[in-house]
Amino acid sequence: MPSSAHHYHFTHTALRQLAFSTPRELLDALDSPRCEGLFGRLLHRIDCELWEGDSRTFGSSDIKVSSLLLKERPCAILQMPEPEQTGEAYFVAIWSRYDQGTFVQKAIAKNPADQPLIDYFTLERASGLTRKCHQSAPQSQSPTCFCSWSHKGEHRNHGTGPVPSFDQFVKFLGGFRLREPDDDFPPTGGAWGPTN
Repeated sequence: MPSSAHHYHFTHTALRQLAFSTPRELLDALDSPRCEGLFGRLLHRIDCELWEGDSRTFGSSDIKVSSLLLKERPCAILQMPEPEQTGEAYFVAIWSRYDQGTFVQKAIAKNPADQPLIDYFTLERASGLTRKCHQSAPQSQSPTCFCSWSHKGEHRNHGTGPVPSFDQFVKFLGGFRLREPDDDFPPTGGAWGPTN
């Protein structure tokens, strides 16, 4: 099945913008049966924005969501349909910078836009060059890049990510140093990243 631009635009544009503009509402929706309807609305919006010849290859029911507390902070992890192109995401993690109680308080108080409540991470399919250089992935498994987006729309590649499985991605995130809520993007001086 040929790839479409929907996969990329869903994770890198539509969902990201929603995550930074309404983080509490989005995390609540992702932890409920409403999420499939939300995905359907986002995909319909993308359908309307992309050119007619680009037909979507997946539906809202093909996106899987898991909500969990990771290091005492709310986190939603979306598993996307298998990516076919470089830059398409296997997983998205929308991870609160605060514990549950503080996150809700700050969201209700309308935290300033320049102080985001969440971090937005993607585990992306690596390019051909990266795949050739990737030593840790089994031959049958595509190598990955671990990336993030800032609330300002800046995309950052943090290097090689884990193999694209839910358990490995959660373990990888769990091995990350926590960012402080007021950390700027991009991080400087190794302020956050893998702890190994």
